[in-house]
Amino acid sequence: MKSIGKNMFLNDYKDISITNKFLFVFLSFSLLVGLYFGEDSSGGGTILDFNSTFPMVENPFSFRDDINWHFPLHYYIAGFFYNISGSLNFLKFSFVFLCFFVPILFYVSLRNKYQKINKNNLFLFSLILFLIPSLRTSAIWPNSHFTATLFLIASIIYFIKWEEEKKFHSITANLFLTITLMSLAVYTRQLYALIFLFFVFIFFKKLEFKTFCKTSLLILLFALPGIYMVLNWPKTLTLSFDLRIYNSILVNASIISFYLIPFYFFYLWSEKKIDYKAAIFSIISVLILSFFFDYNYKLGGGAFIKLSMLLLNNFYLFYLTSIAGIYILFILCKDNFANFTLTSLIIFGFSATILPQKYFEPMMLILFFTIYKSDLFVNILKDKKKIIYSFIYFAIYLLSAILNDIYNFNSSL
Repeated sequence: MKSIGKNMFLNDYKDISITNKFLFVFLSFSLLVGLYFGEDSSGGGTILDFNSTFPMVENPFSFRDDINWHFPLHYYIAGFFYNISGSLNFLKFSFVFLCFFVPILFYVSLRNKYQKINKNNLFLFSLILFLIPSLRTSAIWPNSHFTATLFLIASIIYFIKWEEEKKFHSITANLFLTITLMSLAVYTRQLYALIFLFFVFIFFKKLEFKTFCKTSLLILLFALPGIYMVLNWPKTLTLSFDLRIYNSILVNASIISFYLIPFYFFYLWSEKKIDYKAAIFSIISVLILSFFFDYNYKLGGGAFIKLSMLLLNNFYLFYLTSIAGIYILFILCKDNFANFTLTSLIIFGFSATILPQKYFEPMMLILFFTIYKSDLFVNILKDKKKIIYSFIYFAIYLLSAILNDIYNFNSSL
């Protein structure tokens, strides 16, 4: 942990307010309560995933692509915790304990990027991750989604350090660790290869040509085990990619809007500016795509599509959130090609017959505030009131998810 920010966090700890420390303890305790009651606030599929893949945890070296189509790194790690104790409770507690460190790692990444912003603001915002249902559930019911998130945040910490050191003529320790940890994220869940592709794009832009060639060879070396696994277990490469991109654009935009709407609302409240070109583009795009839309909302699609069907029994509310998502992403991307590249990879790359919201969280929150470059996110972190309002928004989200877990409102759809 030293190189991932242990010293930074310990040095900052004395400056963190008592209120923020108490909130960290309280939210950590809420995870333990969730563990005790078997919380599955991410929509009900995590327990099923855990039970169906548990044979691979018991014997992680007997990888079978008929049970699971993800790369097996998570099962090696989970298998280690399970097999040293032989206890399912120990395995689950170990992952919940690791989850306590996720907001801390997020805080370290925020501190590396926003060094001039108040530490307490950054720490308070990092605690929002405790309120994300899929992160909580994938720790309580050890899932590869959680393990990949750990590697993603750790990789981003070194990526930010690498960008700041500006040593683009050689493969530095920060660059090496960025590649190593991002590779581990991909070997946990293949979809993180899209984020890795974005990193490669940045490497190409910033590294000297000879250094980029050496870096590419290093990445190829890390890819060799993956190539071997794909050749031996072909299903790891066929994660039900759906060519109906029109479905994916609308669903992905709606899901992403769920995380962007509160932040853009604060921006709009203070700036009072609307980009009418972006608005017209978003409306026309959704109108055209809606004519072809045939996604099965019973197979995921995010909170807004479920809410739209539950309240209105149609997709009108869902289409509005798709418009909002495309509009805000347009604003984020119009003056920054790196933002555009990452957004394109996510919007078009995440195309499948099943698109649950848990695939996007907490990944999108992490990417928006660490990788994306926009004053929209800087202004949020500078203002404690906006952070508190954001906290309330995601607290309501978690409460709604828990109530849905208990009362199963989705069953009426």
